[in-house]
Amino acid sequence: MKLLPREVYQMCVHGALIVGSYGKRLAGEEIESEDFDLLVPHDKWQVIALMIPSTAKVNKFGGWRFETECGKEVDVWPGDLYQYLTECRTKHGGPVVAVDFIQNRIFTSVIRDLTLD
Repeated sequence: MKLLPREVYQMCVHGALIVGSYGKRLAGEEIESEDFDLLVPHDKWQVIALMIPSTAKVNKFGGWRFETECGKEVDVWPGDLYQYLTECRTKHGGPVVAVDFIQNRIFTSVIRDLTLD
């Protein structure tokens, strides 16, 4: 696995979750992804918003798009993890995922029947 760009890693340290195609890639799916989508829980947004470069542009998710020092595109926006997992649809099919890179956890939209036989 390649290292994350410095800016992405720093945002993850402060609570950002990697979502989108790169999140699915980290979760083990064989998907090509060169950009990064970061979902930031509302309680972490105040700190992470300070890390967004002044050159960033508004994106369609109500957040910001910018390019890292190494030339990778990043979309970052505030949101609720539960809402993201239940409402988001992936263009690659399968479950929606969010990766907590620092805590080594994967959250998915997979629904399981917990009925005991």
